[in-house]
Amino acid sequence: MQNEIIEQMNQMSKDAMASMKTLADINARAAEKLMAKQTEIVSSAIETSVNQVKALSSAKDYKGFFTTQADLTKENSEMLMSYGKEIAKIMEEAKDELTKWVEESVTKAEGAVNTATKAATAAAKKAA
Repeated sequence: MQNEIIEQMNQMSKDAMASMKTLADINARAAEKLMAKQTEIVSSAIETSVNQVKALSSAKDYKGFFTTQADLTKENSEMLMSYGKEIAKIMEEAKDELTKWVEESVTKAEGAVNTATKAATAAAKKAA
């Protein structure tokens, strides 16, 4: 009986470690995607700033300056919306993975509890 309990505890520990590794992997993938997107956004912002300075410095009069500024503002807004959607998609994917991980972890935990309960009941009946 004691060997069975020790074996069950060992299996529960292995399952818990595997579950934590899966969680760490999910978080690492999400972090990698977000860091890559951040790098892309920063590069794009620098490139856009350089292009804005060039475009605005080439304006011949105040009307051209403000027209160019309005166009650039519209482009920047669209770009920011696009990046926002891409980041939301990354977060949604991570949420889906985490939801699946939680559901699987709860199912495994329920199975482990049921197995332990059955073993304890059998041991109690045998001892009685």
